[in-house]
Amino acid sequence: MRFRMSKLIASIAIMITSFFGTADVWGQQKLSDYGAKLKSPAVGGQISLPTRKTPVLKPQSNPVPLQATLGTRRISAGVIVYSFIVSDTVKWYYVAKPGEVVQWTIVGKGAAANVSGFNTLDGTSTADASGVATYDVKLSNNQQLVTDRYKNWQNGSKSAPNTAISYDITAKTASQSGTTTLTQNETSILRQEYFDYKVIPIPEYSEFVQSLGGGFNRGNYGVQLSNNLDTRYNAILAAYRGRAITVLYGKKDKYPSTIPNTATLTISSGYRNPQRNKAEGSKYTTTSRHVVGRALDLVPDATTVTIMVKGVPVEVPIAFNGPLFHSALYPALGTAAGTQGAAIAEDGSKPVVPIGNKKENHIHVQWEK
Repeated sequence: MRFRMSKLIASIAIMITSFFGTADVWGQQKLSDYGAKLKSPAVGGQISLPTRKTPVLKPQSNPVPLQATLGTRRISAGVIVYSFIVSDTVKWYYVAKPGEVVQWTIVGKGAAANVSGFNTLDGTSTADASGVATYDVKLSNNQQLVTDRYKNWQNGSKSAPNTAISYDITAKTASQSGTTTLTQNETSILRQEYFDYKVIPIPEYSEFVQSLGGGFNRGNYGVQLSNNLDTRYNAILAAYRGRAITVLYGKKDKYPSTIPNTATLTISSGYRNPQRNKAEGSKYTTTSRHVVGRALDLVPDATTVTIMVKGVPVEVPIAFNGPLFHSALYPALGTAAGTQGAAIAEDGSKPVVPIGNKKENHIHVQWEK
């Protein structure tokens, strides 16, 4: 829907200021750019912030005739979905009259709906000579919200993502007012978990990628962290195939063999978000390399190897969890995984067990940058 300026109740613009830097996309625009010739694309169009790699702004239809503006891209919207966590600063712009006082009111919604203290974020600002009033909102300045995140959002979850934090913001003058809603997108909901669990540093937005699928992502979201998880896995698989092993056969006779070039590995776990990691019973909820995409838990799959008995090739099946599974395959996998990082055998989330021990149920490998 297109709106003429005479019918606009308000013109609200937002800019996300990262916790680690600022980028005012209005800074190089002329105020006249937002004047009477302003036209908006249809509701549901896409807006992206040039300084943010992830295209995350997806406005939804809403009957409130407001206009959200980023740079030179504009859209009528009542709800704006964007990248922010409570420690980020959101800079709001409101077009009023020069010198006019604007009253700003913040109301928590979504995961913040039942949290008090948002009135501490309320305040006023005065429109400049061009009629533009600005106001910075940093949710972590509401200490009750921070306390709520630390207290109620560290319980662990094996599948469900957290609820998004949202808030209504109202800009009001003596003659007009406007309200819109800002809510977290999926990447921000996930990134918020790192704040909630006091992980330092909180991963940057640019570090998150779309889910790699399968075992690479055992988290609760369609995005994840990955520090070369797929590349490391492929390197380990290549080092595993063709590796020399010793096979017990017959009356405990030992025969040399190799891992077949068709052998496969199962990724029992790759990336895990903090809530999922907590639910899995990890002893290292915030320091585990899984929560930063720098660890893999691998299990060898059943296979068949060939040995030579008196010059005759004999195929020996190695069943899952059978004797040879631990005495032959696990040591080979442990050595192969060690080419990519520190590798140990684990029994679930319990303490380390010797590689080749029947209690092991995966090889854990982790690496630094």
